[in-house]
Amino acid sequence: MLPFPTVTTAMMGMVWRMEGEGLEGLLNLAVLVAIYMIPALVARKRGHENTLAITALNILAGWTLVGWVVAFVWACTGPNRRRLERRAREEEESALGLSGNRFRQRRR
Repeated sequence: MLPFPTVTTAMMGMVWRMEGEGLEGLLNLAVLVAIYMIPALVARKRGHENTLAITALNILAGWTLVGWVVAFVWACTGPNRRRLERRAREEEESALGLSGNRFRQRRR
């Protein structure tokens, strides 16, 4: 079996050196890629409206510490899916005239 090539990559301001054969080297690479893509995964999980832009920033500038941190903070901020759904529901109720006290008064 041919040994897995040595991969040196700058990630988040640190140099990681991976050496291994076959499956071990691939597993190390998979773990590093998963860590590298955390901002994109967080944005997707939260239902962020700018998931595509966050992913692009993460891929293109994530290799720098600044790019990765900016992508991560951006993914963690802004409205999440539940807030957007609640806001849409409130807007729908207000359009129907069912918001707040008026709704309670109509039910009586």
